[in-house]
Amino acid sequence: MDQTYYCKECGQYLPSGPCSFHGSAQSVLVGDEPAEPPLRQPAAQLAVSTAPRPAPAVAEGTPTLVRFDSDPSRDGTILRFRRTERWLHWAIAIPFVICWVSALILVLVYNPEPLRPYRLLFSWLHRIGGAGLIALPLFVLFKSRTEYRIHAYNIKTAWHWSLNDMKWLALMGLSAMSKKIRLPEQGKFNAAEKVNFMIVMLSSPVFILTGLMMWIQDGAWVPWLIHGSAALVVTPTMLGHIYMATVNPDTRTGITGMVSGFVDRQWAKHHYSLWYREHFENNLLPAKDISRLQPQPDRRIHIHCPACSKDMTTSWSWLLQRVFSLRAIRCPGCAATFTAITAITDQQQLRWIKLQFETEGSEGGGEMKESGGAS
Repeated sequence: MDQTYYCKECGQYLPSGPCSFHGSAQSVLVGDEPAEPPLRQPAAQLAVSTAPRPAPAVAEGTPTLVRFDSDPSRDGTILRFRRTERWLHWAIAIPFVICWVSALILVLVYNPEPLRPYRLLFSWLHRIGGAGLIALPLFVLFKSRTEYRIHAYNIKTAWHWSLNDMKWLALMGLSAMSKKIRLPEQGKFNAAEKVNFMIVMLSSPVFILTGLMMWIQDGAWVPWLIHGSAALVVTPTMLGHIYMATVNPDTRTGITGMVSGFVDRQWAKHHYSLWYREHFENNLLPAKDISRLQPQPDRRIHIHCPACSKDMTTSWSWLLQRVFSLRAIRCPGCAATFTAITAITDQQQLRWIKLQFETEGSEGGGEMKESGGAS
């Protein structure tokens, strides 16, 4: 049997079985057909597009499979942070800010005059924030334990430094004053974000341990001094991080990455060019070398169902396999069958897709026809 699953967490079709990350509970069976020898379409009916054209006429309400561009993105945005990354970020950031604000009020307002009203309220608010700093990240890590590789990758990236990172830190201030100064290319995190990442990782255990010691034993001066010193170290990087994420016009666009997960593609390409090229740019060989690619490139495409407005992703190799074998492609949201395909590709990926068509056509004794669209 040819079974196709759809993972509700990943948002991807899985022709090889239920999702290995999220398990069968999150996987929906959307295709269950007998395995048959491929039935090839006449090659003369296949067409490849080098430029966008209007979608073919389709009856109203008919689901349509749309290829938006060569990136796994839609409407000029790309996925920067997955859900588990965003949850962990806010699970640390929110209690951290609560602790910092309540501590600032306690030091500036109540330390000079401890008998002022509501001191106990802010004291307990600080303790609740500290408890959240322990419980919330652990809860997120446990809930997304099958995606631990994402967090391991982020930690490895944050602690891996290169000469470009050092140059970036040295030129950061000058580049803010002069647009002529270009900063070195950066990966998923720039050098300032790496510094903030490292300080949070190192300071959080210190805050938790010394905070618990002060909570258990009143008048513990050594833990109090360590706790306060760590707060002084963290404050500049935390305020700088908040400023860059919410105020600075060049970088505040990226805050959407921690809200929806998606950021503007051109913004990401400019600020994180190394990461962008690694994950989103086409690095295909010239046409004469494409036939040597083993295995075939597994380029991601975006699927949008107009019937239920559900978004999904899959690969060109899987889609071509379904097309050449004349097997149905169904939406996991509404179970509607996709009956029309509109493809818009760039030149390099077009050559790879064309090669697949030519290979299938030569085996079937036909020739491929080029025209202005694919449907």
